[in-house]
Amino acid sequence: MKHLLLFSALFFLSVSSLFASPVIRTPQPSGEPRINGPSVIGVTPGNSFLYKIPVSGDSPIRITVTNLPAGVTLRNGFVLEGRIDRAGDYPVTVTASNAYASVSRTLTVKAGNEIALTPPMGWNSWYSFSESVSDAKIRAVADAFVSRKLIDYGWSYVNIDDCWQGERLKEAPYTLTGNEKFPDMKALCDYVHSKGLKIGIYHSPWIGTYAGFRGGSSDSETGTDPSYAEIPSKRLQPGQIFGRYPGVHARNADRVGKYWLFDDDLKTIADWGFDYIKVDWHPNDVPTAQKMYNGVRNSGRDIVLSFSNKAFLKDIPELSKYANLWRTGGDITDMWISLSAISRDLPNWFPFTRSGKYSDPDMLQVGNLGKPNTPSETFRPTGFSREEQYFQISLWVIAAAPLILSCDVSSLDDFTTGLLTNTEVLAVHQSYPVLPPRLRKQTLTTQIMTRETEKGTAVCVLNYSALKKKVTVPFREWGIGTQASSADSTGTAAVRDLWRQQNLPADRITDDGFTVEVAGHSGELFLIN
Repeated sequence: MKHLLLFSALFFLSVSSLFASPVIRTPQPSGEPRINGPSVIGVTPGNSFLYKIPVSGDSPIRITVTNLPAGVTLRNGFVLEGRIDRAGDYPVTVTASNAYASVSRTLTVKAGNEIALTPPMGWNSWYSFSESVSDAKIRAVADAFVSRKLIDYGWSYVNIDDCWQGERLKEAPYTLTGNEKFPDMKALCDYVHSKGLKIGIYHSPWIGTYAGFRGGSSDSETGTDPSYAEIPSKRLQPGQIFGRYPGVHARNADRVGKYWLFDDDLKTIADWGFDYIKVDWHPNDVPTAQKMYNGVRNSGRDIVLSFSNKAFLKDIPELSKYANLWRTGGDITDMWISLSAISRDLPNWFPFTRSGKYSDPDMLQVGNLGKPNTPSETFRPTGFSREEQYFQISLWVIAAAPLILSCDVSSLDDFTTGLLTNTEVLAVHQSYPVLPPRLRKQTLTTQIMTRETEKGTAVCVLNYSALKKKVTVPFREWGIGTQASSADSTGTAAVRDLWRQQNLPADRITDDGFTVEVAGHSGELFLIN
């Protein structure tokens, strides 16, 4: 019996070690200033813009900017804002100084036809507050972005998902208003902007939204609620006129109505000051997409346009003309089966990725999450293991997918903070120009993907097995790292481990490439230069 107990204990320990949580890979940041974020931002001539220069390091840090274009100022010492009237490239020099050092970098403001020249980074309310989202909660998230210093690493969007919609105005143009939880949308936008952040919102071209609120079209010219809406006494919230999902389908509100009110709504949304809009309907048909694109372009404001729910791959050559982002699948969950399915499919979308155009596999499932499709008020840890969180972020970074959090930002622990503030990982994500990733090698248990960046070739190695695996990256075979500028005096390319922020020892790099050990359900990122 004792031997059986001993064997059981040893077996438990050996199995547990396979799934043990890893140490935080990202080293502690140095106190020296570092200028983060992209080297280029895109703006539309004549439209106002705002850009918080993300700088990390020990405070106090002084930021100076020289060669500012006409019409642009530096607010509060760290926010570029204003408008540029003429198209063109406007390089400015940004310098950050503290007690340790002074660093400089060129930031180019490109005034032209494209915005979101690198993938968006931010937060969305759906997996945290869901139906309980409110003005006060959005302000609190903006505050947390600053206090938790996410803003210093380029995390810039705070986005409201579904459940904000109230009634329509009783007189033309019959636009939507915020509900009782959002009494003053313009004041909310102004507050978020005052922090140096941007703000996003949700809408749908349908009569109703997935959560049962009013959408951007109607069978009535004035937007009057249809007869099939839920009677007021039975509504879960005053504005939730079609009931909780799947009520929008059951009540025949999952369609574009006879009267298109979306453009007038969009003008109001632009006047409020929103910078990003997630538009949710299915299927993402091209005619409707084009109408919404034209509405955004005519709104007088730079607004990132994100299409949701799942697009069809066959439609992307045409659909991608009208969006900055498009969803590649249904809603993600914090379960391995969801993550692995999404990641196996994602390389099919790689050819359509470029600056200003991104495939969106949905939100990051890290940190403490709420419960979607409910008035969520409490949080619990993500169902992803720590290794699975490395897997997700490594893949999203190599894919140039938008990095959108949906967790409780106020309760970030050291592990999650390390995930979200690794400057070398984020530099790959924000590299400009954004070039299409490539799936280099795939087996039943592994994938290797690459993407060219400003500093070299980024490599992502994924392990689908629950057990550790050794994976060889034959980058010489792929013609990577063979240029003279990419090699040291011995002709050996440098391979940087981005999560651990250290170079691989030269003796681990051979004429064929290098071999890495990847934990079960995990991902690794490297840079070859």
